[in-house]
Amino acid sequence: MCAPPRAPSAWAAEKARWRSAICRCPAFGDANVVRARWWIFFAIAVLAAYVFVQMMAEEGGVPYYFIYLTNWTGCATVAYATLALLAAREGARRAAEEEGAAPSSSEARGEPTPSPDDDADDASDRDAAAARIPWPVHALWLVKAIALVCQIFITIMYWALLFPLTDGHVSGPNVVAHGALLLVVLFDFLACNRLAVGTATDLGLVYLFGVVFLLWSALFALGIPGARNTAGEPHVYSVLAWKSEAATAGVVVAASLAVVVPISFALACAVTTARDRRMGPADVPGYGAEDARGVEARSGERV
Repeated sequence: MCAPPRAPSAWAAEKARWRSAICRCPAFGDANVVRARWWIFFAIAVLAAYVFVQMMAEEGGVPYYFIYLTNWTGCATVAYATLALLAAREGARRAAEEEGAAPSSSEARGEPTPSPDDDADDASDRDAAAARIPWPVHALWLVKAIALVCQIFITIMYWALLFPLTDGHVSGPNVVAHGALLLVVLFDFLACNRLAVGTATDLGLVYLFGVVFLLWSALFALGIPGARNTAGEPHVYSVLAWKSEAATAGVVVAASLAVVVPISFALACAVTTARDRRMGPADVPGYGAEDARGVEARSGERV
């Protein structure tokens, strides 16, 4: 006996309506969504490149860049901006194709009218194509919460914990990595898209990203002979000195996972919730309705 169809999760249902989220641009108008996504991509890419070049020139180059959570988050943010741009371009392409596929176009040109069976087949093909979710959207849904939540997280952790432990010197790269990138991402979520952050899957992906980094920090301190950070210390961060200050590292990890991550996630949820409350429902005619029908028809399948 077959099991009853399983309703899609909130995360999967939102992804099925991806055009309602990506092809909306509250600040500049939906017609300018691709142009806005290009500007967001360039802003994030330039800021991330600035931090990267600074570390290349002053702090030891590529190996050191990739040991820090700040730069992991920067890479995830660049991936988010790239995937959002690709998804917006695909959404715009599909919208243009649908506008050019009016049923009466052949009649207007004086061509023979297709039979009802041909019309049904064409409509079925169009529905199947519309319901198909492109790969950039699948990838985007894996990083959208990480980009926003982890940018909030690293900004809080740096200015509240790590900065007071340093010499107190404010540098351009640190302000960009722990503030400017967050401002661009916040502007994007508030004004240039209708992506939501708030499902259990979003939170799970954020925790997965954080746990992988913690495992990396432990491996760096305990499992890689001679590993040093840019200050010559045998750990990634002074608060994660697993070899010499394991108890302190454990307290920081526990507080981060139990307190700071939930606060960062709650702030990200508040951003998208306040935007949606002000803007109204995200779904509009022409964007997302056909995708929603597709997921409902395939509710027992993986989206």
